[in-house]
Amino acid sequence: MEVFMSDKSIPMYAAIVWYKEDQYDELRRLFKDGHNLPPTFAAWHARVSQDIENARRKGMTIKKVVVDLVEFPAWCIANVHELNDKGRVAFINDKLARELGLR
Repeated sequence: MEVFMSDKSIPMYAAIVWYKEDQYDELRRLFKDGHNLPPTFAAWHARVSQDIENARRKGMTIKKVVVDLVEFPAWCIANVHELNDKGRVAFINDKLARELGLR
């Protein structure tokens, strides 16, 4: 699970990378580390659903952050990140921080 944790001065958030089912296979091919993701959307969804439930049990507010086939590569180019797990974490951190008004 790729997570952004807010500081203690605001509610605790867990930012969960979220993929659209119709883009999952193409995103796996696009990511440099796509081979590390579950082979199907259904397998990924089952795993992330468990991660979401675990985070909720810890009292976190879940924010699903969509990693889109067009937006994510453009963001990576503009922000000098690779199309991999580190790029995805930076992307969801940035997107959630903007959504929360922290940037």
